[in-house]
Amino acid sequence: MPSINKNHFIILKGGTTMALNRSTLSEQIYEILRNDILTQKIPCGEKLTLNTLKERFQVSSTPIRDALTRLEKDGLLQYYSNIGVNVIDLNAKDLKELFTFMGDLDALAIRYASDYPQQQEVRRALIQNLEETQKYLNTSDIRQWRSCSDGLHLVFYQYCDNSRLCSSALQMRSQITIYSNRYEREVENREKVFEEHQKIASAFLNGDIEGAVKKMQSHLQDSLAQALCLL
Repeated sequence: MPSINKNHFIILKGGTTMALNRSTLSEQIYEILRNDILTQKIPCGEKLTLNTLKERFQVSSTPIRDALTRLEKDGLLQYYSNIGVNVIDLNAKDLKELFTFMGDLDALAIRYASDYPQQQEVRRALIQNLEETQKYLNTSDIRQWRSCSDGLHLVFYQYCDNSRLCSSALQMRSQITIYSNRYEREVENREKVFEEHQKIASAFLNGDIEGAVKKMQSHLQDSLAQALCLL
């Protein structure tokens, strides 16, 4: 993992350095912390202190505060009065609400995407996503698999032509990724996810929009069951 020194340089592999301006520094800290949370190197419920983060990144408090503010907007951190900031820690009720609501948002995205004027673009994007996802199905590159797996859902948002729907879904997807990163480490679970994605895409490509909606919502409920097993 890259590190940042007090002179605002990022240390790359091989020992080379690249100077960072303040906005880039904040972005770099944000990306490192976000990845650590999503992969649970920083576990759910853990408290993050400004002093600890300043010591880790060897920078002033300003870029760290900026990064923490963005992570809170992503729904990955929670601020508590007189306590500080903690990584989110969801219980069973939270997960049920999260995955059910995400299924409803994905359903809306599918319906809106079905009205996109250039349907050939949507169809091409879905097919390309399935082809790309399959390449990483049985590999150890979990990060690339997760990117492709998320991509199936994001195709519908890309073509839903509704920025407010996309904004609402962004926070939900970040929270879900914490759990999907864990249960999709198992090849058997990845195969099930990919099979469900194929069924969703097939229904959409065949013009069965409500069938695709139902399959998407069922897919999110299956994912919920996997997430609950991790509590």
